[in-house]
Amino acid sequence: MSVENLATDWDHIAHSTLGSMGGRKYYFNEGDKIIPLCRAHHTERHMIGWIAFKAKYGLTDDDLVTLTDYQALDRNELHYQHQRKHKNKGMA
Repeated sequence: MSVENLATDWDHIAHSTLGSMGGRKYYFNEGDKIIPLCRAHHTERHMIGWIAFKAKYGLTDDDLVTLTDYQALDRNELHYQHQRKHKNKGMA
Protein backbone atom coordinates (compact mmCIF):
# COMPACT_ATOMS: atom_id res chain seq x y z
CA MET A 1 0.00 0.00 0.00
CA SER A 2 1.40 3.37 -0.95
CA VAL A 3 1.63 6.36 1.39
CA GLU A 4 -0.93 8.21 -0.76
CA ASN A 5 -3.56 5.63 0.22
CA LEU A 6 -3.00 6.46 3.88
CA ALA A 7 -3.56 10.19 3.50
CA THR A 8 -6.63 11.71 5.12
CA ASP A 9 -9.06 13.34 2.71
CA TRP A 10 -11.59 15.25 4.83
CA ASP A 11 -15.08 14.91 3.34
CA HIS A 12 -17.67 17.58 4.15
CA ILE A 13 -20.97 15.87 4.92
CA ALA A 14 -22.77 18.96 6.20
CA HIS A 15 -21.66 22.57 6.15
CA SER A 16 -22.47 25.03 8.91
CA THR A 17 -23.09 27.63 6.21
CA LEU A 18 -25.16 27.32 3.08
CA GLY A 19 -23.77 27.05 -0.40
CA SER A 20 -20.71 25.64 -2.06
CA MET A 21 -17.26 27.19 -1.85
CA GLY A 22 -18.62 30.31 -3.56
CA GLY A 23 -20.91 30.93 -0.59
CA ARG A 24 -18.34 30.27 2.15
CA LYS A 25 -15.39 32.35 3.26
CA TYR A 26 -13.16 29.39 4.14
CA TYR A 27 -12.91 25.75 3.10
CA PHE A 28 -13.55 24.64 6.69
CA ASN A 29 -15.86 26.51 9.06
CA GLU A 30 -16.83 26.07 12.70
CA GLY A 31 -19.77 23.66 12.89
CA ASP A 32 -18.99 21.82 9.63
CA LYS A 33 -19.57 18.08 9.88
CA ILE A 34 -16.74 16.14 8.28
CA ILE A 35 -15.35 12.61 8.18
CA PRO A 36 -11.77 11.53 7.43
CA LEU A 37 -11.63 9.24 4.40
CA CYS A 38 -9.02 8.08 1.92
CA ARG A 39 -9.34 9.49 -1.62
CA ALA A 40 -10.99 6.32 -2.97
CA HIS A 41 -13.70 6.28 -0.27
CA HIS A 42 -14.21 10.06 -0.57
CA THR A 43 -14.87 9.62 -4.29
CA GLU A 44 -17.17 6.64 -3.64
CA ARG A 45 -19.13 8.63 -1.03
CA HIS A 46 -19.77 11.38 -3.59
CA MET A 47 -20.82 8.81 -6.20
CA ILE A 48 -23.33 6.89 -4.06
CA GLY A 49 -24.36 9.55 -1.54
CA TRP A 50 -24.11 9.74 2.25
CA ILE A 51 -27.14 7.53 3.03
CA ALA A 52 -25.95 4.64 0.84
CA PHE A 53 -22.36 5.07 2.06
CA LYS A 54 -23.49 4.89 5.71
CA ALA A 55 -25.49 1.73 5.01
CA LYS A 56 -22.65 0.06 3.09
CA TYR A 57 -20.03 0.68 5.82
CA GLY A 58 -22.21 0.67 8.94
CA LEU A 59 -21.57 4.33 9.77
CA THR A 60 -23.79 6.67 11.75
CA ASP A 61 -24.01 10.45 12.01
CA ASP A 62 -22.16 10.05 15.33
CA ASP A 63 -19.07 9.05 13.32
CA LEU A 64 -18.87 12.59 11.91
CA VAL A 65 -16.54 15.18 13.40
CA THR A 66 -18.17 18.54 14.19
CA LEU A 67 -15.43 21.13 13.90
CA THR A 68 -14.68 23.64 16.59
CA ASP A 69 -13.40 27.05 15.52
CA TYR A 70 -9.82 26.03 16.39
CA GLN A 71 -10.06 22.79 14.37
CA ALA A 72 -11.50 24.68 11.39
CA LEU A 73 -8.66 27.21 11.47
CA ASP A 74 -6.09 24.41 11.76
CA ARG A 75 -7.55 22.50 8.80
CA ASN A 76 -7.81 25.68 6.71
CA GLU A 77 -4.09 26.31 7.22
CA LEU A 78 -3.24 22.73 6.19
CA HIS A 79 -5.61 22.93 3.21
CA TYR A 80 -4.15 26.17 1.87
CA GLN A 81 -0.56 24.93 2.38
CA HIS A 82 -1.47 21.83 0.37
CA GLN A 83 -3.07 23.92 -2.40
CA ARG A 84 0.03 26.12 -2.68
CA LYS A 85 2.23 23.01 -2.90
CA HIS A 86 0.23 21.70 -5.89
CA LYS A 87 0.12 25.08 -7.62
CA ASN A 88 3.90 25.31 -7.33
CA LYS A 89 4.13 21.99 -9.18
CA GLY A 90 1.86 23.24 -11.98
CA MET A 91 -1.15 21.28 -10.73
CA ALA A 92 -4.59 22.83 -10.30
